Amino acid sequence: MTGYCPEELFGIPEQIDRFGVEGKGARTKVNQDKAAIDDSLIMCAFSPVFGWVSTEHYAKLLVASTGIEEFSDAAYLRKAGERIYNLERILNVREGFRRKDDYFPERFLKEPIFNRPSEGQIFEMEILLDDYYRARGWDLDMGIPTEKKLQELGLKLEMK
Repeated sequence: MTGYCPEELFGIPEQIDRFGVEGKGARTKVNQDKAAIDDSLIMCAFSPVFGWVSTEHYAKLLVASTGIEEFSDAAYLRKAGERIYNLERILNVREGFRRKDDYFPERFLKEPIFNRPSEGQIFEMEILLDDYYRARGWDLDMGIPTEKKLQELGLKLEMK
């Protein structure tokens, strides 16, 4: 790898405008799902962040250490990461968390950044949350995984 290249690190070929809001939800989802994989494998967090170990590498290591061929597919691991993150959300939902709990402090939402290169920018919470929830397959009003998403992941949510 020569220099910093997001495509090599995260496998996402499209560039995202750092000053825009479009596409940030999908990028966040990918990063969170990957972090869930890394955490569940009890691996060093630095290796995957710097691109030294990919999900494909993890799949090969898992097969070598467990003998379970199902792990050989990196897509299986990505789905596992997504399941983990949704299970975490389900636990939070069970305890009463909703969209209202996903907000940053008021200062982030009202005070523009005062230094370059982001000078004048204000965090656009509503747009970014909607984008993120769409990428996750969660209900936009409540921030809860939809029944369709849970079925896709083989999970079930039982509300109090």
